[in-house]
Amino acid sequence: MAKVDCHVHSKYSEYVLLTYSMLQYIGAKDSYNELEDIYKTAKSRGMDYVAITDHDTIDGALILNDKHPDVIVGEELEVKASDEGHLVHVGVLGLDEKIHNDLKDLKKIGIKETTAYLKERDIFYFLAHVSSSASKEPLSAGLIREWMNYVDTLEVINGMLTSQENLLSRTIADLYGKKVIAGSDAHSLDKIGKTFTIAEKANTKEGFMQALKKGEVHVTGELNYTTRWLTNESFKVIYQTFQEVLLHPLQRQRHWTKKYCLDYLITLGSAPPIATYLPVFLIAKNYHNKHIKRALKLQEEILEEHAENTRREELKKALIKRIKEYFEKYSKK
Repeated sequence: MAKVDCHVHSKYSEYVLLTYSMLQYIGAKDSYNELEDIYKTAKSRGMDYVAITDHDTIDGALILNDKHPDVIVGEELEVKASDEGHLVHVGVLGLDEKIHNDLKDLKKIGIKETTAYLKERDIFYFLAHVSSSASKEPLSAGLIREWMNYVDTLEVINGMLTSQENLLSRTIADLYGKKVIAGSDAHSLDKIGKTFTIAEKANTKEGFMQALKKGEVHVTGELNYTTRWLTNESFKVIYQTFQEVLLHPLQRQRHWTKKYCLDYLITLGSAPPIATYLPVFLIAKNYHNKHIKRALKLQEEILEEHAENTRREELKKALIKRIKEYFEKYSKK
C-alpha cells in the first residue's frame, strides 16, 4: 500500500493570480515551507512518497528529488480556462524539466491545449480545488461542464477547503464519472500528510503513479477547516512575513516600485492593529462564509443541470448521503 499527500507547497512556490492577496504588497511568500522540513514532516506522518507541487515551478521538487529517490516531482499550473478571464489550477505529477518548459506557453493558451499535451505524453494531471478555480468572473455550472471535457481526475478532498467545497468537488466527480485524488494543499507544515491518497496495491513510486492514472485509489483526510483554523494560519503567514521584512529586507528581490523603506513603514504601521486576534478572525470568518455560500449555490446549479426539477431534491439528498458515508468511511479518526 502507498500513501501520498499529492498537493504540497514549498518556499519555491510562485505568486498566482487566483490567490492574489494584500499580503503580497509587503512581500509575503506563498509558502515558507523548507524542503527538508516538508520531507521529514510527510514521512513522520506516514507518507510513503513525498510530492511537491509548487505553483508554476519545479525548482524545489527537483532539488529534493536529487536528495531523496522517493520524491514525486509535481507542479500546480495556473491555466487559462476561458476567454472571459477564468483560471484553473491543474496539478501535474511525474514531470521533468522539458515537460515543465513546454507547459509554460501552453498554460497561457488554454486548458484544452494544456491537457491535450499531457494526455498525449501520458503525464498524470488533475483539476485542483474546482470550487475556487476562477478569476475575474464567478463560476457557473456551464463552465464546470466545459472543463469536464478536458480532465479525467478531480481533487475531491483539499485540506485547505471547507467541507461544503469538498462535497461540491465530490458531487461533480460523481456526476461526471471522474477519478479522484486528495491532497492537503499545505502552505504550512501543519497540514502536510493529514489529507492524502491511498493506492492499496502499489508498493513502488511507479506503481502509485499507475494507480492514479487508472483511478485505483481512494482518498482520505481531516475535514476540519474552520474559521479559527484559517485565522491561525493567517497569523502564521503574517508573523513569518513580518519577521522576514524586519530582519532580512535587503535579501529579498522586489519590484522597483516597492521600495525597501516601504517595507518598514507598512510593517510598523500595520503590525499593531493586526496583532490583535479579532480583525483577522473577522476577515477569516467572512472568507469562510463566502466560500460556503458559493459552493452551495454552484452545487444547486450543477444538480439542476443533471436532473429535472421534480427529481432534483431526491438526487441531491441521495448524493449527499452517499458522499457523507464515503467521508465517514475514509476520513481519519
